[in-house]
Amino acid sequence: MSATDHTPTHDPSSQCARLLKHLKKHRRITNRQLISMGIFRGSARIKDLRDEGWIIVTNRVHRGLFEFVLVGLRDED
Repeated sequence: MSATDHTPTHDPSSQCARLLKHLKKHRRITNRQLISMGIFRGSARIKDLRDEGWIIVTNRVHRGLFEFVLVGLRDED
């Protein structure tokens, strides 16, 4: 299954849905961008997406700034 075929289980207006939409379009987001989107517990939303099977890598850019990169969707074998 490809990342574009995966249907999320959350409400389209939820923070997870907005975050996933952004990641699919731009492939990356920083913790500061998350805050500007009104997502104040970004790490928790990233964990929710990971629990759904999305592969998201976290990179520390510098002190206090992290970048989350969407790699894809884990295969369900």
